[in-house]
Amino acid sequence: MNHATRTCLMALGLLTAAHAYAATPRLATTQATDPSGVYQQITAEYIAAQWDKLPAEFAKTRDIAAMTKDQQADVTYIKQAMADGRAAWWDAVKKGTKTPIPYRIWFKNINATFDPALTPGQIQMQSNAAGVVAVSMFWQTSDMDSPDQAEHGFTKGDLAYVGIWGALETANLFTTLNQKLAGLSQADKLKFERLEQFRATVAAAYYGTPRARRWAAFLSCDAYLGSHLTAENFIPRRPFAVFLEEEIVSHPTKYPSIRLPRNQKAETVESTLANNLMNQFERTTLTFAEDKALRDAIKDFSLANGTQIFDTGKMTLPSKLPMALDPDQDGNGAVARGQWLIDEIAQPGIHAQAGTKPATAPAGRAATASPTATSQPSRGR
Repeated sequence: MNHATRTCLMALGLLTAAHAYAATPRLATTQATDPSGVYQQITAEYIAAQWDKLPAEFAKTRDIAAMTKDQQADVTYIKQAMADGRAAWWDAVKKGTKTPIPYRIWFKNINATFDPALTPGQIQMQSNAAGVVAVSMFWQTSDMDSPDQAEHGFTKGDLAYVGIWGALETANLFTTLNQKLAGLSQADKLKFERLEQFRATVAAAYYGTPRARRWAAFLSCDAYLGSHLTAENFIPRRPFAVFLEEEIVSHPTKYPSIRLPRNQKAETVESTLANNLMNQFERTTLTFAEDKALRDAIKDFSLANGTQIFDTGKMTLPSKLPMALDPDQDGNGAVARGQWLIDEIAQPGIHAQAGTKPATAPAGRAATASPTATSQPSRGR
């Protein structure tokens, strides 16, 4: 990809006109006078994506020092999540001027530039003769941290987090796979574009705010709805939806806010669960403990499904069962995965004791599981 320029549209509604809804009400700021009150304020502002308020709470060092060890660990976790998802350049970029944006993603450091000379949503990557890739990108800064309503109860700021981190992961993929991307066939280009959108979704779900995480989850589950089943910009999101299904049904005690449907069929449970979870992610605010458990699981899922997917075309789910990025290559995979889901709904954790094979094979088919894939260390509606 010598001196090549790549232009991408930012993901997940970042550049799409928003619906006219009233602004999401913000939590009232209170001056907590006891450690427990400060802890509740910190976790509430973190979950509500009111990250600009958190530094004032972090400054209450005496209250934090008086917290329990578990509460202090949670505060440390929140500080790190903010450092991961809202680097020092975040506020500088909001000024709209050309700005260096060094960032760290999946244990890799990348130096990029926010460049207003580009068109909104554009990512430009140019490689020199030595194969070093220079990355520039641009997005609408007015959406960053905006409390204005966008769609389905999510704000423009929520959508912006998903779009921006999707773009940052796209740049990561190009710098990682640069040498493989020259002279791709049309089929390989499509495979890479699907990988790109899948990885963008996962990265945005991990590095974004808790509300952005729910938006990425909502969109992924929405990929099972109606015409989205065959829409190219939704197909790569479906594996993340199935990951969410497997994580939640196999650990229901971690996610008490989520309700699961019963009496499902293996052939259709993926779709039914996706639609069910989509509605819940739209309306249900996860607790801090639930959101933390989900974010940690997303990291594990990401590290198990890195750039090797470009070669294999498949990712490995928590069930250790495979799922192809290309639905035409998935075969009877949905039925085997569906039986695994049904077994877990009936008896959570059953496969942790019996391996990854569905406890009850679908009638007429042998239930099989793929080997575990290991690895290193999306876009718009």
